[in-house]
Amino acid sequence: QALFLMNSPMVIERAKNLVALPAFQGLRDDAGRAQFLYENVLQREPSRDETKLVHEFSAAPPVTETVNPEASAWQYGEGRYDEVTQRVADFTAFTNFNNGQWQPSEKFPDPRRGYLMLNADGGHTAEGGITHAAIRRWTAPRAGRVQIHGELSHASADGDGVRSRIVSSRAGELNVWVARNNKADTSVALLEVRAGDTVDFVTDCGANTSNDTFKWPTVIAWMDGAPLGEPVVWDTQKNFMDVRKLPKPLAAWEKFAQILLLSNEFSFVD
Repeated sequence: QALFLMNSPMVIERAKNLVALPAFQGLRDDAGRAQFLYENVLQREPSRDETKLVHEFSAAPPVTETVNPEASAWQYGEGRYDEVTQRVADFTAFTNFNNGQWQPSEKFPDPRRGYLMLNADGGHTAEGGITHAAIRRWTAPRAGRVQIHGELSHASADGDGVRSRIVSSRAGELNVWVARNNKADTSVALLEVRAGDTVDFVTDCGANTSNDTFKWPTVIAWMDGAPLGEPVVWDTQKNFMDVRKLPKPLAAWEKFAQILLLSNEFSFVD
């Protein structure tokens, strides 16, 4: 029952609605906000100990939370691969998600980039070669060691195939592969990352973009596990979505209202 209520959209919505009430929004001090929530949820005033806890709650630094951290770790866009520095430069995230794919504009094909796009399986290259490569970017949430398992494939006998590389913001280019009507194992046995490091999966065309649709399913996994509640594996196929549509985490006072709604005093009748 407790887990059901904790994950209940109805309870979350009620918590948001309580905090959104004009009477609550007009309050300017924590004691008044706490009293309002206690009176509206539990039909009583907070005790002295509860008031102390409220003060500790309001004084605590905010906790940054992410809804669906696996999906939120990925970005999709285009950029330039710098062969001198062996890093990605000028990365620009796509802002258009249409028909299950990220693309540079609402129009497809795009007037400037052609069939450039990224989807759950892979994507298509853009006109411009390494200047406007298709890039799937992963950002490390913390320091650690990861393994990368992937397979690049190009299924058409026509065209000149695609070139793909994995590029670390810290270590530079890890490897590069060319696929033309074949497959290539793109695994990386060990990569050390720090929080905020990016790993880019970069694909560009050869002489032209004809028949440049490619598949590149990839999994990134911590080698040393992860703290309880944090992701251990990121999967390019399973995590693919429009992250802008993910629900936003509850704000601090919305969480406090949710806590009262989840309390035994409110949820159960003796």
